Amino acid sequence: SDIIQDILKECCSDLETPIPTLFCCDSLTKSLSAFTLREEPYIIYDNGLIEALHIFNSITAIDCTSNDIDKLFYKLFAEELALKGDLVYSLYFAGKYNQHSFSFETTEPKNIDFIRHQLTYQIYFLIGHELTHLALNNKDGWILPDEFLRLIQVATRMLTERFIKSGMPETDVLSKISGYFLKQDVQNMDEYMNRIIKSDRFIHFAEECYCDFMGFKLLMEHYANPNEAISAISNALNFLLLLECIKSDLSEGIHNLNNIKKEAEDTLYFSVLR
Repeated sequence: SDIIQDILKECCSDLETPIPTLFCCDSLTKSLSAFTLREEPYIIYDNGLIEALHIFNSITAIDCTSNDIDKLFYKLFAEELALKGDLVYSLYFAGKYNQHSFSFETTEPKNIDFIRHQLTYQIYFLIGHELTHLALNNKDGWILPDEFLRLIQVATRMLTERFIKSGMPETDVLSKISGYFLKQDVQNMDEYMNRIIKSDRFIHFAEECYCDFMGFKLLMEHYANPNEAISAISNALNFLLLLECIKSDLSEGIHNLNNIKKEAEDTLYFSVLR
């Protein structure tokens, strides 16, 4: 649409990068992505993500009912299970989804305007995030700033120490979370911090955080209402966390939901850190 093209032009102008070719799709994967092919930049804009994000925004913008939340989860479960090839349960949740209606479908015009503005902020943020990936991965592009990398190290240490101060033994905390960045266990916090900086996965994680930061910066430079922008981005990140938790819970199929011993510390820990 014209709005998306305008956002691309504004962001690329600020980033001093070429405007990528835009491809729009509607998929179950719910993700935007940018990449370079034969030295030409491209960005894939997934309406599946935007639709689901719009539903989430609508639910949080009004006095939602449990029926609204249930219907959203039926949709997300059905689509995630379809991706995993579990068509029986996917159809089951799709049927449950079709049996209900969202209460926000009859909401007041003022709410509709607020939701529309919120989604525009979020689209700007998401596109800015992906364009920053392009800039960082371009052979003549940017380099992840050292000071930002140190910031992520400090944040990682502070959040990890918070777990330890809550009463969990240091070795137990590190054994739970170190596998996210490292292939071998570590014995103490200093060893953990010294080794993750050499981990490709940690550098990739830091890049994701930096792209979040730049997406936020680009948005704030073009919109005058910071409170609404911050609220919109917070909502977007909460929704992405929800998607990650669902993917984690369904990683081994629908029957895994009955496994009360399954833990989601990794998903929650690193999503909160980000």
